[in-house]
Amino acid sequence: MVGNDKTKHGCITSAGYTYSFIKKDCIKVFEQEIKLLSVKDETSFQKQTCIIFSKNNKKAEVFLDSIEGTVLTRTGKKGNYTWKNGDITVGKNTGYYIKKGDNIIYSQ
Repeated sequence: MVGNDKTKHGCITSAGYTYSFIKKDCIKVFEQEIKLLSVKDETSFQKQTCIIFSKNNKKAEVFLDSIEGTVLTRTGKKGNYTWKNGDITVGKNTGYYIKKGDNIIYSQ
């Protein structure tokens, strides 16, 4: 039954919602400001994702093939920040990118 699939945070996945730890609310990934596309559409389950930053910019959240986001912590110096959690890295060149290990998997 549509709408009967709430997560532990109350987000209805069949309606396109996922929980954001940074926003502390249910969101639609495709409606967020910073959108990225898969660099390998043919092999990716999820074609589009987004990055959400905390108000102080010390945390970033990405949504990679799961019901909930992954929160990353800022490292580096001003002008050359990256955000990391395990083998996931967010950075910015001409646009934002998400890397898994050494491979860029999403970019703007």
